[in-house]
Amino acid sequence: MQVVGFENPEHQEICTQFGLAAFLGQVLESVLVMILLGNGKVQGTATTAEELNELETTLKKKGTLGSLVKQVRAKCAVPANTELLITAAVEKRNFLIHHFFP
Repeated sequence: MQVVGFENPEHQEICTQFGLAAFLGQVLESVLVMILLGNGKVQGTATTAEELNELETTLKKKGTLGSLVKQVRAKCAVPANTELLITAAVEKRNFLIHHFFP
């Protein structure tokens, strides 16, 4: 598939890889939301389907990736190796989304 305006194969590859990396950043965000939803269910703060839907809506509306990470850290014990991976992933995702193309 050829991206309009990017006839150069190298530019097409850059856009393809950017899309994949952006997608994986969204996967991380979704996983963090799922952790917080599961925590809400386990802790009893969001047990009904309505409460879970409301919590999910709130997390998705107000939650930046950084704020989601902070909330997970506050509610769950995160192993040191996982902390390092999450920190690196957030830094790379933020660079990609906010600074890569300019």
